[in-house]
Amino acid sequence: MLVAFAGVAFDRLLLREGVPRYDLLAISNLLTGIVAGGFFWQAMRRERDHREFVRERLRTISDMNQPYSQRASGDSFHSYRDQR
Repeated sequence: MLVAFAGVAFDRLLLREGVPRYDLLAISNLLTGIVAGGFFWQAMRRERDHREFVRERLRTISDMNQPYSQRASGDSFHSYRDQR
């Protein structure tokens, strides 16, 4: 929606300046592509940052759970050994 609005705004601005039709089309499409590329780049950067954040949280949770899982496996081994 924002990219379409930017395209219309560029068209109006360039028409008011008296740019010929073919040049208007080329310049407007170029500027609209730059705006769309900027939005895409920002979305990809946010997605990468979010993935890195989730990866760090999972690593922290894994590090916190490691002593408990080692203790639980040791307990189950000793309880099995004691039953024999």
